[in-house]
Amino acid sequence: MKHVLDQASLTGMITNIILAVDCPVTRISHIYKYKFRYKDLPEGGVNAYCEKEFIEADNIAIIGMETTYGEDAVQVAQKSMKVGLNFKERMTDFVVDCAKTDMTFEIGMPVVLKELEGVSVKKTVHNR
Repeated sequence: MKHVLDQASLTGMITNIILAVDCPVTRISHIYKYKFRYKDLPEGGVNAYCEKEFIEADNIAIIGMETTYGEDAVQVAQKSMKVGLNFKERMTDFVVDCAKTDMTFEIGMPVVLKELEGVSVKKTVHNR
């Protein structure tokens, strides 16, 4: 959809999203990353839209500080999958370490992990 916005409105709505869906027929899971984008319009304002990226199997989707921590997150994930380590624990430890050592004030503690369990959500707060 096209929207004509000023810069303040645009900044207020920037949100990148990861969407995971399970096909009820094939029982195959699919993950997509939607990145917020915009183009300046010649008449003023901007054209806001999302780019959709399909995340291949054995890969991870990253939003937020992707340029800072993305490469390291991918390495931790790949090592975890190859060696057979507990993926959830390794990635949680990685995010907690990043939040504890980051000096930009863009992320911080606590780290909250939310897991789907059937139709409910289990929430775990990490303060270490």
